[in-house]
Amino acid sequence: MTNVQNKSLPIILNGSDCLAKAKTGTGKTLGFLIPTIEIISKLKVFHADQISSLIISPTRELALQIAKEAEHLT
Repeated sequence: MTNVQNKSLPIILNGSDCLAKAKTGTGKTLGFLIPTIEIISKLKVFHADQISSLIISPTRELALQIAKEAEHLT
C-alpha cells in the first residue's frame, strides 16, 4: 500500500470521514475506492439499479479515470 492508502483505509473502513491531500500517483483513488467497494459488498440488501455510492469529481476526465479504476476493482 502507498502511504496515503495506509493512513486512510483504516479510517474510512471504521466509518469516519477522511480528507487526504497528496500528489498525483500516490494512490488516492484506490484509497477511497477500496473501502467504498468493501462497505458496499457487506450490505445485506443490494440493488444494482440503486445508487450505493456517489463520487464527485472536479473534471470529466478524472471521473472517467475513477470509473475505470472502479471497474478494474469490481
